[in-house]
Amino acid sequence: MHDKALTSSTAGGIDASDYAELLANLDLAVAVNDTCGRIYAINDAFADLFGYSVQEAPHVNIRQMVPADYGDDLEHHWAALDSGETRSMSGGRKLIHKDGSTRWVRVHASAARRQDRTLVLTVVEDWTDHKWSDPGFMASTDPADSGN
Repeated sequence: MHDKALTSSTAGGIDASDYAELLANLDLAVAVNDTCGRIYAINDAFADLFGYSVQEAPHVNIRQMVPADYGDDLEHHWAALDSGETRSMSGGRKLIHKDGSTRWVRVHASAARRQDRTLVLTVVEDWTDHKWSDPGFMASTDPADSGN
């Protein structure tokens, strides 16, 4: 397995504040969390999709957005990211809005393993209105089927 890196031009360079602004301005929902479910940051699109303000996010655990019938799968996926079995995964699932309503979403997650935790960049596409028209929506999220 080779190391992957996002490269930037040394002439123009980009820094952490550039990345933060790019993610903040993205119209897809983005969260940075860990594999224990702690949320470190969200963008406005994530706040809008799930009903949590940017200020509330650090007090919310991702598990609060996961239906009980998906909890075991979530733990399996997080374990695969934690162990390094996979570095990214994608798949369709339902998540719960703060008001209790269901959001059908496509989730893309990538991991950055650190000594004390595994950080996860989670990008979420709202498919609530399209779920039934796409037969491949609930494609497997098994780490073996995702792009390591």
